[in-house]
Amino acid sequence: MGRVISLAYKLTATAGASGEVTLYTVEAARVLTLKSLAVNWPGGQAFKLELAFYRGAQQIAPVVGRFSGDNGWLNVPCDAVLQSGERLRLAYTNTDTVNPQSCLIIVTGELE
Repeated sequence: MGRVISLAYKLTATAGASGEVTLYTVEAARVLTLKSLAVNWPGGQAFKLELAFYRGAQQIAPVVGRFSGDNGWLNVPCDAVLQSGERLRLAYTNTDTVNPQSCLIIVTGELE
């Protein structure tokens, strides 16, 4: 059994921005099995901040489309496996062209 790890990342997307960030790169000779992906959207987001998680070039959550929310938590079970050197990436789009939008991301996994 490996070591359970948790990663936290606060994303703030400027008005109309889109992009991606690397949340984690798996260490050499290690394997990361994701257990859950959680997102907290503050109130007033009105589903304007859209997110997707990727393992390298492959979208792993959601499989199709994007997550979005307003004033609540989304907690998604996950069993994706990332090998040595692979990156867990977060792609985002803020569809609000006037205001910045933010959210908190928490990733839990087992590192072996």
